[in-house]
Amino acid sequence: MRSERSTPASPAAIAEERPVRAEARILAPFEAPVSGDPYAAIDDFQRDVWQLVYSGLVSRDASAVAVPDLAAAVPGPGAGVSDDGLTITWRLAPGRLWHDGTPVTAADVRATWSYLRRQGLLGKREPFPGFDIIRSVEADGEDVVVRLSEPFGIAPECFFPFVLPAHVIEGAAATTNGGLYSLPIGSGPFRVVRWEQDGTMMLAAHEDTGGRPELDRIDVEFGKRTGLADTYALSPIPTFVPWLLPEERETVKRDQVGEIVPSETGRWTGLLFNVTDGVMSDGAVRQAVASLYPFATALAIHGPPEGAPLTVGPFQTAREPIPAERLSSDPSTDTATALLEQGDWQLSQGGKRSKAGVSLDISLSLASRAGFPHEIPSEVFDPAVKRLNSVGADARWNTSTTGFYSAPSDAGYLTQHRHQVSTGVFRMPLDPAWGSMFDPADSPGWDRPWAVAVTGTDDAELRDLHAAARRSYDPAERARLGRLIGERVQELDLAVFEYPETRYAGVLGIEGYMPGHYPAGDFWNVDQWKVRERE
Repeated sequence: MRSERSTPASPAAIAEERPVRAEARILAPFEAPVSGDPYAAIDDFQRDVWQLVYSGLVSRDASAVAVPDLAAAVPGPGAGVSDDGLTITWRLAPGRLWHDGTPVTAADVRATWSYLRRQGLLGKREPFPGFDIIRSVEADGEDVVVRLSEPFGIAPECFFPFVLPAHVIEGAAATTNGGLYSLPIGSGPFRVVRWEQDGTMMLAAHEDTGGRPELDRIDVEFGKRTGLADTYALSPIPTFVPWLLPEERETVKRDQVGEIVPSETGRWTGLLFNVTDGVMSDGAVRQAVASLYPFATALAIHGPPEGAPLTVGPFQTAREPIPAERLSSDPSTDTATALLEQGDWQLSQGGKRSKAGVSLDISLSLASRAGFPHEIPSEVFDPAVKRLNSVGADARWNTSTTGFYSAPSDAGYLTQHRHQVSTGVFRMPLDPAWGSMFDPADSPGWDRPWAVAVTGTDDAELRDLHAAARRSYDPAERARLGRLIGERVQELDLAVFEYPETRYAGVLGIEGYMPGHYPAGDFWNVDQWKVRERE
């Protein structure tokens, strides 16, 4: 039996529900949301889809620059941020409406804060960075006034990325999803006309003073991995696919259908070391592992498009060219051997190394983001293990576990410090004030169950740099601190930055698509998308 959900609309919106057939569709090879609560999104794509339906105080453009959304302007020092940095005021733009015709007000932001506190989301993760330091949220006319326990420089840009309707969530306070499961009412460019059991969403354009999208109807279909390339190539209407795998890209290229658009995902690939591990606490071992990892092979498989600059770094502002020696297709073992010998790792007659009775056992594991595993093939695994064993290590791949990057209370393998060396995909913070896996102050504990630091370092300099970045309301100063954090991480051999992860989208018959760096996402300018006739 099919079940479906829909959003009540104003009479004007119902009259404008045209055409019956969608003008464009989105084929998503990801899991469909089970809740209309955007803060319950389990991956980036679900979060992006909800940006079609909901608005936040502030959004971002393709360059990840903060721009007003429901707010009339982005607050800053002397213009919405108090001198002590503890009070931030957003003035809402007039004339914005919920999809059912109800006006958006500052009371909706206050209700969103109350709802998020009531949901107990802090048991797993923060709804947005800095949520835990909010002391109060007040609605003062059209002004939203937030008071903090300490300055938080990125707050004007990242607080309340999704504002929820007070008249829905306050009327269903006792329900798990606050009424949003059956009534996903937002104020974004599209409203939910129908949401079917298989996850398909049928969206219709929404109009208020924020404008009206060029497209009247978009369908979003989830879970379309099997036969995705063929479905895309044979689609009777303009179609967007957010992520094509290598074999799917080959099919699309062969059929010469649409465009393949590369973009960075907002993550970097490389190696991450857990310095709480007895073996990996030795810098000589970390350097030896890095010198033997087959970066060139991994780059050829998962790297950026041919001709793109080979740059690395966990922050956008801290990318240096990849050293030439790391790009060798057959790295020498001489460097690793010298490092281990200098570190007093003695080679036994059996060809294995140990130090003070501790064997040089090394377990390499795969890291990924939840919802879309990043596969590292045997062409990378096998040479890495072989080279490590050739210099006296007892190395192996831990094939039974994928280390997802999330809080320990959310099954985060990495944040539980159960790994030695992880390779794969890691978060690339847009700004150091957002938090970082290298921040000692963000280490998980009973008082910080949502924390995500994973390397285990207690370096005081890193702690101070992150603290300074959190306090600063100056983006240029935070960028400078980000560069220093990246440099310090490399000085301490906590990680080896490889290259930004690249994904490839399929765009068929749609004009105006422009991917945005996280957290802007795929749909930051969806109101400007147009369709063109197929040739």
